[in-house]
Amino acid sequence: PGACAFMITASALYSATDGAPQPVALPPALQAAELLGLFVDGDSVWLVGTLAGQGLLARYQPQTAAWSYRAGLRGGALRAAWGPGDGSLWLAGDSGSVLYLPNGS
Repeated sequence: PGACAFMITASALYSATDGAPQPVALPPALQAAELLGLFVDGDSVWLVGTLAGQGLLARYQPQTAAWSYRAGLRGGALRAAWGPGDGSLWLAGDSGSVLYLPNGS
């Protein structure tokens, strides 16, 4: 009870706490994005995907409903994100691209 779960479809983020999944509103700039991967780390939900043919990384903080994102990352679509819990992220994408972000930004 009280646990929160997140899931994505190609164009939406959903959260659920003790009930059916509810959509999380995406900022207008992300509504055209294709969402391909999700990683939850502490107080952040990280989404990866593609926007206008370029890589996309978005961060959602559920406690404040705050969004931040970076689009236009080279190498095509980003497909997976993972971090060891220290704020850093590893991203994997098309054509074997691998990115390391030491502070998640």
